[in-house]
Amino acid sequence: MKVLELFFSVWMFSGVVMAQQITITAGVDNLLYETSTDYSTGDTVYPSSYNGVGVSRDSSMNEYWVWESLIWFDLRPVMGKTIQKAEVVLTPEVLAVDAYGNTTYYLAVIADPWNGATVTMNNQPRIYTGWWAPFEVPTSTLPVRVDVTDPVKYWADGTYINYGFALKDNGSLHDYSYNYATFFGSIERPGTTPPQLIVEIEGNGEQSNVGVIPSVIVPLLLQ
Repeated sequence: MKVLELFFSVWMFSGVVMAQQITITAGVDNLLYETSTDYSTGDTVYPSSYNGVGVSRDSSMNEYWVWESLIWFDLRPVMGKTIQKAEVVLTPEVLAVDAYGNTTYYLAVIADPWNGATVTMNNQPRIYTGWWAPFEVPTSTLPVRVDVTDPVKYWADGTYINYGFALKDNGSLHDYSYNYATFFGSIERPGTTPPQLIVEIEGNGEQSNVGVIPSVIVPLLLQ
């Protein structure tokens, strides 16, 4: 059983609730990894790793390494709500060595169910090709915010099933040596900030005299 912490903030305008912000910490996240030096790595589950993304190559040895990640958020707190905005926030822990615009990362929408206890690079679920959210390779440890409003809207209104996001590299293997890999915080890495989903939902328009409601933490038990 896991505890999912939800952070609630409410803004008021003339005594009327206008919007509510909910921050949801990832419920499941998994690193996917493979290397040409040991192909069995593509069949291995990595349950206690950072969330990594990127590629590296050593041209002198003709070897390469690839990292991807899968991230899922429990959206029960926003199901049936009107979504105004949604962002995934990723906190870099280890920066890429060659972060010079040679590649971009992106979040894609996962199309199939997957199990964090068994998923690997070689059995990972498919992704939808019609939507993706690119972002630049981070050059500092400041949090990266990626707009995911459209898929969260469709998940919240029940149009599509929420299978989460895949974190991937938009580049390809080149003929020279480089390291484009970045590693972000994960729920399995103590002392790091795991992925978060910040969702703004439409307020109910009710009158209130409390002014601004401070943020609170509400634990949600996951079976």
